[in-house]
Amino acid sequence: MSRIDDIYLAEHYDEYFGEGSDGYGDGGYDSDYDEDVKIVRSMDEDEVRADFETALERVNHGDSLSELLNWGFGKDDLTSLATIHRDREDLREKIEELLEDCNFHTEMSDFQMENYSPYIEEAIVIDREGKTPKEIAQAYVEAYGKDALTHYKEDSVDYKKMSKDEQKTYGIINSQVKSKEFSDRLAEGVGKVFENDKFKEWLAFSKQFHNYSFNNTMNIFVQCPNASMVAGASKWKELGRTILPEHFGKGITISVPNLRDFTDMEKLNKYLDGQVTDGWISEAEADSYRATLDEKGKVSIVSGFSYAKVYDVSMTEGKELPKNETRETLNLSLDNYDDIVKALTEISEENGVPVTYASTDDGRLDSAYGYFSPMENKIVVRGCDYEGEPRSQADVVRTTAHEMAHSMLHGKEMLTAGVDSSDRAFSRSDKEIEAEGTALLVCEHIGFDSGTNTYGYLASYLPEKAEDRVDILRKATDKILKCSAEINARFDEAYKEIEQSKEAVQDIEQYCDSRSEAEIRADFKSALALVQLDEYGNYKVGAISEKIGWGFSEKDIENLAIIYRDGDEVMREKVCTLLSDSNFHTENLDFSNGDYDKYIKSEQPMQTFGKSDVKAEQNKTQSKGETK
Repeated sequence: MSRIDDIYLAEHYDEYFGEGSDGYGDGGYDSDYDEDVKIVRSMDEDEVRADFETALERVNHGDSLSELLNWGFGKDDLTSLATIHRDREDLREKIEELLEDCNFHTEMSDFQMENYSPYIEEAIVIDREGKTPKEIAQAYVEAYGKDALTHYKEDSVDYKKMSKDEQKTYGIINSQVKSKEFSDRLAEGVGKVFENDKFKEWLAFSKQFHNYSFNNTMNIFVQCPNASMVAGASKWKELGRTILPEHFGKGITISVPNLRDFTDMEKLNKYLDGQVTDGWISEAEADSYRATLDEKGKVSIVSGFSYAKVYDVSMTEGKELPKNETRETLNLSLDNYDDIVKALTEISEENGVPVTYASTDDGRLDSAYGYFSPMENKIVVRGCDYEGEPRSQADVVRTTAHEMAHSMLHGKEMLTAGVDSSDRAFSRSDKEIEAEGTALLVCEHIGFDSGTNTYGYLASYLPEKAEDRVDILRKATDKILKCSAEINARFDEAYKEIEQSKEAVQDIEQYCDSRSEAEIRADFKSALALVQLDEYGNYKVGAISEKIGWGFSEKDIENLAIIYRDGDEVMREKVCTLLSDSNFHTENLDFSNGDYDKYIKSEQPMQTFGKSDVKAEQNKTQSKGETK
């Protein structure tokens, strides 16, 4: 005891220990405290803090718990005590005793005045009446964040008993929560990229994952900065490797687009009506999908994203992997360069924006490698460097994709402003980030990495402040992914058609190989029917010319004159190409001028072929080729 306690006890000795005194002052002895001592000895501090209500029910006096709780409370403790004080009138006095004994006088006063708001968060009530599943899901995510799904389940019936719309809401919340976690990691990663020397690390890291989207690459970077090669468990199994036990089920989370394919308009309309009603897409977007199905006979729609686990090679063990050879990023010669450029220019021309490849400065290229002019509605790409040397093929492809992105993403805005993409005041902005980011993903899709060139270029256009850089990259990401996805999908279609035209050229070669010279001369029309355009837009008649030795008899010319006279424009062009290929220029000129009658000596009936006959010839040719 303190000195003050000694003096007080001496002055009041008779009161406490005199005759008739029980040692507990005027209040008399309270045996309830002795009982509480025994009760409290059987308690555990953590158990009490976890369930104050039960502990308070067991003791006779609230202050009996003070010593066990070390005369202190945390925020969660006060929330629990405030809730009990509000809801249990029979326990209020015990709670006030406990708070007073522990010197929590402010809190005790608040409780007595029923001022619980500083300690109890008001329950969130989400109005679900008349709302779409998407609107309800967004409300829960905004209110509860990552805990949204838990609260939705608490406010709903068992999942199996939910209505179709409730289950839909459940799925949307689940997806949005994971998406938020994913985007938060993305923001964290973008923020880190511009700290100290992290940008250089990001450049080196991103080059290793050029087949992944910007979002997934950044998420891999955040979750596993030392990753060098990632794949799913099944892919590692194919490569003869297994996931180490300590990593299985954990790994690295990435997003995977969910594609829905439609070939039936009725089913597509039903799906799109639901998407528009729920606010996922606009009516204009729905019309675009319908138009694609009408035109192509099939449309693929990204219905959302799911999340999958991939594992870095360091998380696996097993068969040794072959080492990758490195290469200079843009010092590349592409074997299929002509086809790539043709496919890209076709896409741009379909958009109404022709592409020109200039060997000299047209007065506006200046220091740029290309530009898009919305006023003249054209793209110009420099085919040589500033010293007049040819640029690398890969760099030309990258510039083409870059200017295409400008035309697709910024055309209307640029037209309103009256500028083209060579205008530095315009280009030094998020527009340039979006265009170059799109070019990066298009180049990766085509099959080469433009990483070093692209990221260095991107860095030069970023603002000084880190928060501004994060904001620009976050906003640009969606545009980059959508624009590159459109170009990549259309590139695949255009490139496939180019390859198919090459295969068609091979058909005529196979046809000529399987027939004698006499058979070809006897039936030029069948052979010409199989001739298709090559990748340069010329009719490939060389196989016929070679088969007949680049020469025609009078009878041959007569037959060709009749074919020309009776044929459509396409057949006539094929006849003239065949004559020109064999240096029969006089006959070619006469036919072109309509002076073909002089070559027709007698009206001999010619065998006619329709589309079905041509198809039959193709099948017969294929059959003969297989027999050989």
